[in-house]
Amino acid sequence: MKKIYKRILIGGTTLALITGIMYLGIGANKINSNLNSTIVSKSIYGNRKALKRSLPNIVIYSSESGEDYPSGKRVTDIGKLLNIKLKKKGLKSTFINNPIITKKVMLSYSDYSKTYENTRNLIKQNIKNYNKCILLDIYRDKGVSKNNTEISLVTNTPNYTKNRKFAEALITQLDKLKRPTNICPFVLDETKFNQDLSDKSMMLGIGNIKSSDSELNKLVDLISTAFKNLNYK
Repeated sequence: MKKIYKRILIGGTTLALITGIMYLGIGANKINSNLNSTIVSKSIYGNRKALKRSLPNIVIYSSESGEDYPSGKRVTDIGKLLNIKLKKKGLKSTFINNPIITKKVMLSYSDYSKTYENTRNLIKQNIKNYNKCILLDIYRDKGVSKNNTEISLVTNTPNYTKNRKFAEALITQLDKLKRPTNICPFVLDETKFNQDLSDKSMMLGIGNIKSSDSELNKLVDLISTAFKNLNYK
């Protein structure tokens, strides 16, 4: 009888231990599961917060469309090339062709201003919600610059602060690609280089009067990559 009692006691104890271990295992799995869910949830939430906003439509045009390079290519050709490269990188881009070619330097400021009035009308006629777009007026440096890229901004426009902030974000990416770029400030009475149309507007200088086609192609590659890497907030 004692042996039977001992067996029952030992059996009961063993069962209790097994049950306890199973319970602890289930509990641990539940805790781990909850913990993993929390980590995953936090990870997803964190990634969502970290995701940068997609860039708006990049509108490319040239107010001074007659500017050209040694090979005979014009700034409009470089604008078209940038448009193609941006699209290949998955960005939204639109090229506006300016049919008015002004090769000679304007004799008066009023004539010079008309070139920008022309592209102003082209933007308004062809681009929906242009005030939310990135407006890039492509030009060529009239001298020989060491940097070969520069950004011209009009300081006396309501959008100047935001335009400059956006330009500086682009310059940061260009610097990472070892393409130093400076900002050239202007104070203008009338034209404002159309930089009042958007708070992401700039004149972007690509190359100079001695830039070769291979140099221009490399510059456009770097600029399109900089836009691709741009942290837009």
